[in-house]
Amino acid sequence: MIGQFISDLTEFQFLQIALLSLLLISITSSVIGSFAIVSGNALQTDALGHAVIPGVVLSMIFKVPILIGALVFGFLANWLISKIQLEKRFSKDVSIGIVLATFFSIGTVIVYSSGLTRQYEEILFGNVLSVSKFDLVTILLISIAIVTIVYLNFKKLKLVAFDPDFAKSIGLSVEKYQKLLMIVSTIGIILAIKSVGVILVSAFVVTNSASSRIFSHSFSAMINNAAIIGVINSILGLFISYSFDLPAGPTIILLDGVLFFILFLFRRVS
Repeated sequence: MIGQFISDLTEFQFLQIALLSLLLISITSSVIGSFAIVSGNALQTDALGHAVIPGVVLSMIFKVPILIGALVFGFLANWLISKIQLEKRFSKDVSIGIVLATFFSIGTVIVYSSGLTRQYEEILFGNVLSVSKFDLVTILLISIAIVTIVYLNFKKLKLVAFDPDFAKSIGLSVEKYQKLLMIVSTIGIILAIKSVGVILVSAFVVTNSASSRIFSHSFSAMINNAAIIGVINSILGLFISYSFDLPAGPTIILLDGVLFFILFLFRRVS
């Protein structure tokens, strides 16, 4: 079975593209997920995943790159969440819940009114085997850009994520770096949607970083270990899904979740 998978991997380009895209997204997600966890914004990644559905659907209807429509609605969702939060009567989780539900509902209505119900499953759960050469190049370039931006601003972003009050007290523009992190996170989340779908994208982004945090002793190690976990589970998940005719996204995230609970329980016992 493993031999057949390796043979097909060397022969079929679509399988090579799928694997490379998953590896790139895993590395990018380790960065985004780690910052989301330490800054307390993990729930917001879930909202973003659901919020981009209208953009994805409209992109399909008007035949424009999905990334464009998803970015528009992703940034719109972030803007609305921040504006609702300014109203002191509403907590952050309230604003996230409202935006998530509203945008998801808008996307669903557009799907059923436009006759795209057959493509809806792929929107929800992704299809990494449908990633094209163009998609792969896009993922590569954007992944390089995200990692580079984070690397160049790592110390400041880390300080703002861990302790925004202290960062502000030493003169850092907290709002500026929070917006930068939001932009990078939004783009990174959207990159993963075609592979794992809007329903599971937040789990793909956050779970490996959460697993890594259990045993990592520094933030840098947390990011690096999350990337290693993501790469291993992506390879194993693609192999299992391809061999047993299962959807790749849910299979990979199932492995991510199982590993998290194993590590969590082991840590509790030890």
